[in-house]
Amino acid sequence: MSVSSLTVSKAVRELRQTLHESQQAFAYRMQTAVRTIARYETVRPPRGSVLAQLEGIALETGRADLAVVFRQALTQELGSPPHLLSPEERAWSQAIYNLLRNRHRGDLGSVRVQILDRLLKAQAQLLVWAQAGESVGRTVEQLQNDLRNLEISAQGSAMYETTAAAEHRSRKEGITREQAFAKELTADRYDRAEAEHQKLDLGITKKKRGKK
Repeated sequence: MSVSSLTVSKAVRELRQTLHESQQAFAYRMQTAVRTIARYETVRPPRGSVLAQLEGIALETGRADLAVVFRQALTQELGSPPHLLSPEERAWSQAIYNLLRNRHRGDLGSVRVQILDRLLKAQAQLLVWAQAGESVGRTVEQLQNDLRNLEISAQGSAMYETTAAAEHRSRKEGITREQAFAKELTADRYDRAEAEHQKLDLGITKKKRGKK
């Protein structure tokens, strides 16, 4: 989903207001100048590592909805590798594409889940190596974004938002994650998750919901 500059600037302002902080106090939190925060909220939205920092603050604050905005903006900025170099890379890319396009056929849905699980582990390991200074073809920032995108593809952005908000509530209120999740799974989030899961073929349908 494309995120406009205006949406990102609005999210920065809303996050600051959620924290009940002035631009000066928020600038101190972000370790930057007040005029930079003012630009973030108006004419020049944040980029790069600042978006990742804002995403983290939003998650810690319980504003997973804003965290999604910052993550989507970072995804747009980093993008994907411009091209695939080798025949093997092209073959793998096409095979994954074919699988995702036909996940509803036979047992391909379960194959997707199995591959996704392995890819998550592999991406996490690549990130560890990159953070240790090893060259893996992507920067730490890009790999963090790649990993987050995979995590979201496993459950959809609505469930990511709900899970992140539940983790925050769990820490804040001292309740279990299950209890917090039940409180955070609002009707709107459920409906969005259901729509995403139908699109991703993750197993939730209106028919199943009606049986609950």
